[in-house]
Amino acid sequence: MSFNRYKASGLHFCGSLCVALIAAALVFLLWYPEALAGISGVSGIFLLMLGVDAILGPCITLLIFSPGKKPMREIRRDLAIVLCVQLAALSFGMYTVFAARPVFLVYSEGGSFEVTHANDLTAEKLARGREPQFRTLPQWGPKLAALDVPKDPKIRQGIMTSLITGEDRLAFIPQAYVAYERRKPDVIKHLKPLEALRPFNKARGAELDALIRKYASRQVGWLPMQGKNGYLAVVIARDSAEILEVSTFLPL
Repeated sequence: MSFNRYKASGLHFCGSLCVALIAAALVFLLWYPEALAGISGVSGIFLLMLGVDAILGPCITLLIFSPGKKPMREIRRDLAIVLCVQLAALSFGMYTVFAARPVFLVYSEGGSFEVTHANDLTAEKLARGREPQFRTLPQWGPKLAALDVPKDPKIRQGIMTSLITGEDRLAFIPQAYVAYERRKPDVIKHLKPLEALRPFNKARGAELDALIRKYASRQVGWLPMQGKNGYLAVVIARDSAEILEVSTFLPL
């Protein structure tokens, strides 16, 4: 049986789909885990890019693969060009998503988290990081941090000046980061019961009931998390301040 355009297009589609699934796993399981993709504004754009990349390439193959009308040498050349363009587009999209990935989930004294992205932090900011673990960007998922403005008057004045002039946000200054473990007592003190999410999620009562049942055997609470495109509720263990999950329930 001859290898016709439909087989060629189908094979191209299967290959493109496999690559798209690997790319999606990398983005949604490692770089933007749980609900972070939604509040980072990456979900819709990335899925659209993958869809176009996975469908457009095989469609072009369907059009250009015609062994009876063109020499195979020309067909191979055309297919190679299509694959190169397809891979270049995917690589650019993956780089863009990677460059804007969440790198730190920063706890602020008073009971809230904020997502800091890679493109929020310059090399200069990182070099001034208070602790070694905050002087480099994590590659495979965000790390936890907590805010504690240094007591050194000069450093403190520089940070405050940046905040007052609107040049920066405290969550974007690694110089003010300390290990999350140092703020666990404050985290536990500010935890709210899961039932307190109900007024903000009236249309999702059944889902909230399921979340409450899920953690019925544990003492848990939640705190709000702010991202670029909205807010999430972070479910936290009351005994250890361990983050159990980042939920899409609205915290306000």
